[in-house]
Amino acid sequence: MLIHSKLIDYRVDIQTKLPDPFQRNDQGFSSQSSFFVIDQAIYDCYPELFKALSSEKVFIFDVSEESKTMQYVFKMCEKLLENRCQRRTTLVAIGGGILQDVAGFVASIYFRGIPWIFYPTTLLAQADSCIGGKTSLNFLKRKNLLGTFYPPERIVICLQFLQSLSEKEFRSGIGEVIKLHIISGEKKFDQLFEKKESLFSRDLDSWGKWIQSSLEIKKSYIETDEHDLGLRKTLNFGHTCGHAIEACTHYEIPHGQAVLMGIIIACEMSFLRGMLSESKKQRVEALCEEVVGDLIPLKGIDREQFFEIVAMDKKNEENAIVEILIDDNLLPHIVNDVSKEEIAKALTKVVSF
Repeated sequence: MLIHSKLIDYRVDIQTKLPDPFQRNDQGFSSQSSFFVIDQAIYDCYPELFKALSSEKVFIFDVSEESKTMQYVFKMCEKLLENRCQRRTTLVAIGGGILQDVAGFVASIYFRGIPWIFYPTTLLAQADSCIGGKTSLNFLKRKNLLGTFYPPERIVICLQFLQSLSEKEFRSGIGEVIKLHIISGEKKFDQLFEKKESLFSRDLDSWGKWIQSSLEIKKSYIETDEHDLGLRKTLNFGHTCGHAIEACTHYEIPHGQAVLMGIIIACEMSFLRGMLSESKKQRVEALCEEVVGDLIPLKGIDREQFFEIVAMDKKNEENAIVEILIDDNLLPHIVNDVSKEEIAKALTKVVSF
């Protein structure tokens, strides 16, 4: 798959097996002129992949939302400088979406931009975040407030990495796959719904197809509106309330499952506005609830904190809360007149105060 960007066209390759051990003149780059940023869990789980690398050329990334800060960026830049990395150095990032956010941001600012390659290792990163070129940092309690658009030169998806994910991580990735197939319309969602059992398997052939389908859907959005000025905003379906749920639970609820909760809330709002029929709403909710499981109803959410975070969402315009809602064809719409009371009413579908 080739993704067209105003900055650079980049290739996405999907393969079943793990990459060969990283070493000189392998993987289409030379490790002698590369710097590796590797998720700690991946480094520990697959040591044979990295045994040929010099420790000086490796930055082990301790993944958490707390890592998405300028302080962590400076730490990584210091390591690059210590190793005399230059403008032609290739940064090779191996990990999930959080690592992608930080490593991609560093690649975009170091020497005003160095080439980078991404090996996504989580389902969420493989099926969604790896394309689109966004890098994101959290700032002053606001999620993804800082960032750049800086796509990698190449993305290599190795499906076998999915076998080592926890069930929590795996279901988080399922959330974004479902989101993409909802907003692409009723036909795509029906195809997903009819084969929903395959979502819960670790069958790599099935997941290769779902990842390919998800990326093709997202490709149509990001190539039309790369810089998030209109159409691409609808990819945030479920994210307004989903991000608030993540923050209010101190990220105990993983991103993809928080987004599914946000989708349930958004569907209820769409129904209450007369945009979405009850039968379609129930069909979407049923699949979301099957993935979320007994995480709902959520308890212990601070109502005031929740609405404070919603009010700070970066999609908002002036004092208006902006939400992505769907119609009866499951097509998304940007709605910029959402009230706090409207969200509060729909929120009872997920949260028990």
